[in-house]
Amino acid sequence: MTTTTRRRLASTALLLALGIGTPVALAAPASATSCTALSASVSACSKVTSVQATSFKVAYRDSAINRTGSSMSLTCTASSTTSASHTVSATVEAAVKASILAEFKASVTSGVSASMSTTYGSSITVNVPAKSTRYCTYGIYVPKVSGNTSYDAYSAGKHTHIKTVTWTSTAPQRLGWQVTTTPI
Repeated sequence: MTTTTRRRLASTALLLALGIGTPVALAAPASATSCTALSASVSACSKVTSVQATSFKVAYRDSAINRTGSSMSLTCTASSTTSASHTVSATVEAAVKASILAEFKASVTSGVSASMSTTYGSSITVNVPAKSTRYCTYGIYVPKVSGNTSYDAYSAGKHTHIKTVTWTSTAPQRLGWQVTTTPI
């Protein structure tokens, strides 16, 4: 039995116990994958509709310009801290925001978190060829998804669609270095 099915059954049982409902199948929209009961008769079902490009939140930058005729090493050590947190562009209830994060995690191939900070002391050593420049940048990879949340009421055997909220959401995924030949 899925979490969504358990929530629907619990909502139905509560409606019946309070005497304000009749047994009905609380069907979420066909494409919804994460539902939250906001009250005895109202549910919010969220789905991710697209996974977009991952951005990179910069925490630390360094570079070396090698004007000599031989290669050299550049060691970059992150000495600052930054953080990134799960965000949702639309105003939604905390329970809905949590279900959006759960849906986000299911839609992105590697784990995302509600928040993440860089760590002190991470370093990388890179080769800088003669007559070239290398840039090293440390930060947090932050994927972005978009989707919608459908609010629906179920009472006395009737289903009423209340509204649909469209949103975008970001959540930190991992920390890492980027070494490039041009600045980020």
